[in-house]
Amino acid sequence: MAAWLLLAGAAFWARREALGISRTMLIASLRGLVQLLALALVLHWIFDIDSRLAQILLILGFCTLAGHTSASHHKTGRHA
Repeated sequence: MAAWLLLAGAAFWARREALGISRTMLIASLRGLVQLLALALVLHWIFDIDSRLAQILLILGFCTLAGHTSASHHKTGRHA
């Protein structure tokens, strides 16, 4: 809640200064909330699995996917 109050203050300031980003900031914060809730559901599902090997494989798969996604943001893969 405190983070949203801070964001609301920043959005108000951006609107007062006519920066045109206040709506984008608020939409991004809502999207972030939805992503965090989805992540919580996935993590809950992963740790409900009884097999430690399956948990490790899923987490390694997620880490590999995250590394690939991060590397795709760079022009050369070496810097990622």
